[in-house]
Amino acid sequence: MLKRRINKRLSVTNTNSFKEYYKFLIKNSSEIDALIDTLTINVSRFFRNPLVFDFISEKLIPPMIFEKIQTDEKYLRIWSAGCACGEEPYSLVIIFNEFLEKESIDLILMDISLPKMDGLTVVKFLKGEEILLEARIIGIADVIEAMSSHRPYRPALGIDAALEEISKNKGILYDPKAVDTCLVLFREKGFKFE
Repeated sequence: MLKRRINKRLSVTNTNSFKEYYKFLIKNSSEIDALIDTLTINVSRFFRNPLVFDFISEKLIPPMIFEKIQTDEKYLRIWSAGCACGEEPYSLVIIFNEFLEKESIDLILMDISLPKMDGLTVVKFLKGEEILLEARIIGIADVIEAMSSHRPYRPALGIDAALEEISKNKGILYDPKAVDTCLVLFREKGFKFE
């Protein structure tokens, strides 16, 4: 896959070998940005690769949580490099929320294709209104669906527990307007997953 992507840049720049392309890169600094863009995956959505997220939730998170419990440490930092719009790291937060109750998760989002200053990539931390509204809404929908559904590592917690979770963390982890809308849909309009 990597070779195929670099070959695209060889074709665009009319270079015939990796060595020739390397020399081209040295002389043309703007090509570095084009190469980075070609090498990065520009697709982002919640739980994009289910097998990876299943592995993370079944094999990686339980030992991490156990270690935190053993050390009495209640703080967890998740860093996602190159996360585009943020759906993948927020998918991690959704999974961690299924395991944790009152522990704190500090989510650091970084996209390597942001503008550069002095040759260094600018790191942007997204929070609140900076997060796409669609991502905030889908995040709540995923929490509701995940908590009310059976998972390989735990039975379904039920819709009431899911609604309690988003109510309890409204304005903290979840967008207040999206939470209010979700609660109206379930409690007043009778929405149910089929």
